[in-house]
Amino acid sequence: QADAAPRTPPWIVQDRLLALLRTSRPDLAQGFLWHANWMGASVYSKNSVPFFAGVRVTEPRRWRAWISRFWSRKSCMIVCVSQDVAQWCHRVEGAPWEKLVVIPNGIKPVDVTEAAPDPRRSSSDRILLFVGRLAEQKGIDGMLRYVPQMLKALPDHHLVVLGDGPLEKTVRRACDALPASDRDRVSVLGRLENIDAWMRYSEILLHPARYEGMPNAVLEAMSHGMAIAAFDVEGVRELLGDRAAEQVAPKEDWGAWLALAVRLGRENDLRADLGSANRKRSDSAFRLSDQLAKYLDVWNESIERNR
Repeated sequence: QADAAPRTPPWIVQDRLLALLRTSRPDLAQGFLWHANWMGASVYSKNSVPFFAGVRVTEPRRWRAWISRFWSRKSCMIVCVSQDVAQWCHRVEGAPWEKLVVIPNGIKPVDVTEAAPDPRRSSSDRILLFVGRLAEQKGIDGMLRYVPQMLKALPDHHLVVLGDGPLEKTVRRACDALPASDRDRVSVLGRLENIDAWMRYSEILLHPARYEGMPNAVLEAMSHGMAIAAFDVEGVRELLGDRAAEQVAPKEDWGAWLALAVRLGRENDLRADLGSANRKRSDSAFRLSDQLAKYLDVWNESIERNR
């Protein structure tokens, strides 16, 4: 109930939540986003409804960390998507360890044998895929500087960019300014509701994010058997497990990241091996049903403890 769009004026969200409380009082409430935590803690805690906060990213803006101390005090528990996020909440936002619990993101296993339409212009195209919000956090602005070098090193590959955001016009202008030979190998397709087909037919997920929590794009790519070229930011190693060292570069070391992406593009056996390992790990460690069960356990244990 509390996950309303940030652009909705807060007093309107508050009025809606209070109206819902009058007509359908929940046993508990769970927030998943920063705005939801703030609004949920201010409404539910005042009305004796147990509220559980959720933190999904290590937000660097310090004023948000300061406000987070408010809903941390008002929450029964704070669910973090990774150990990195939990450490951030304690160190930067002042959340007590006893309130922090880690429940990773989850995903339904993908049936890779099921037929899917091929979205590529040609079945011979080898795809490097970027999926994410076109914003500084996701590193799309930095990546664009290295696209010519990447395409030169991988002459058989094409780059596909999926997503929208504040840098969309900048991204499109930068791609339009590429030399004609490169421009024909880059597609900026905007936001698509279903990205499964692109992940099915892509080789490598490019994920040069500057900070994260536990990126869903990486988890989704893993479930499709893709290799990953990412920075070593929050939650990525927890997702990739034992094969993380082969798929991450030091944070914002663009030279190392470019070398990683090129190596994965060139070494077919390595890329296939990593993709297979990623798919197995996503299926075994991050099943959606398992993570939902953990939420139920946290809710029940916390409510029982506070009776």
